Amino acid sequence: MQATITEVAKLAGVSIATVSRVLHESSSVSEDTAKKVNMAIAELGYVPNSIARSLKEQSSFTIGITASDLSVSFFPEVIKRVEEEMLPLGYATMVSSTFDQSETEKLVLEQMLTRRVDALLVNSTASNEEMLYRRQVPIIFYDRRPLSPRFPSVYMDKAGQMKLALKHLSTKGHKKIMLVTGARSLNSNIDRYVGFRQFIAETDSPAENFEYRFGRFTYEDGIKAIEDIVKMPADVRPTAVVTGSIAITAGLIAGCSKYGLQVPGDLAIVSSGNFMYFPIYGYRLTYLDDRIDVLSRELVRLLKCCFEHEKVPQNYEYKIEPLLCEGNTT
Repeated sequence: MQATITEVAKLAGVSIATVSRVLHESSSVSEDTAKKVNMAIAELGYVPNSIARSLKEQSSFTIGITASDLSVSFFPEVIKRVEEEMLPLGYATMVSSTFDQSETEKLVLEQMLTRRVDALLVNSTASNEEMLYRRQVPIIFYDRRPLSPRFPSVYMDKAGQMKLALKHLSTKGHKKIMLVTGARSLNSNIDRYVGFRQFIAETDSPAENFEYRFGRFTYEDGIKAIEDIVKMPADVRPTAVVTGSIAITAGLIAGCSKYGLQVPGDLAIVSSGNFMYFPIYGYRLTYLDDRIDVLSRELVRLLKCCFEHEKVPQNYEYKIEPLLCEGNTT
């Protein structure tokens, strides 16, 4: 039979109210008293009644997190780091992929809000912002900026990433460069395109030397890009590719192996993100670091601010500075 809070109080020799204060990590309890209560909890195997706690505090102690695709290592890494910080505070996570489909995202968000999550971390498709506006729950956009400054956001400067990648490739002598990334409608890919255009303007480079391939953040799209590249005449074929995701990068490398292209001899690659377990295929990628540690740390800080009833401005923006790590694929 499950132990009760009354039994914990009796064993520790304190009041039920004191046990409750210890469970809520109140600073009004002395260190010795807290130690006695925690020893009693451990001895009895006491587990707080989360349903009763939820009703009393009007909280589900759940954080909703949407992701583009959980098979992409970036998202599990972010979620893991958020959980490492928030689970000890009593907050579990509810996680779902949207696959960058607006209707799927809408359904996921509605389900999370129906289940009264205490906060939402949104990797947005940019299609459902209106339904989130004025919701009485903290909502933080991550990885992709919101369309309008009505939500706090934490994301990588993707335009800056592209300029950094193009500068690196130009120093290696590359002039014909292709961007291979996900859907054109996503803000992250709009920002990547803007970064390319800014580089072209700032360096007075011929615009026709740069190509853009929008599709999906998938391994298959990486292979298809190589299939299209090998069909191009040699004089217009790109000598370098910048990717929008590690899944695309993996497909590119597999495609190069399939069609006998040497990396970086025939095609240089700058990846958005690195392989979780590297080196793979014998490569050390030249990659744009996702800065997962920085992004996750800021997300946790904002969540804690929200849960401690500190005001986070709607237009708060934390744009992460890009970092390029050079390997042997350029």
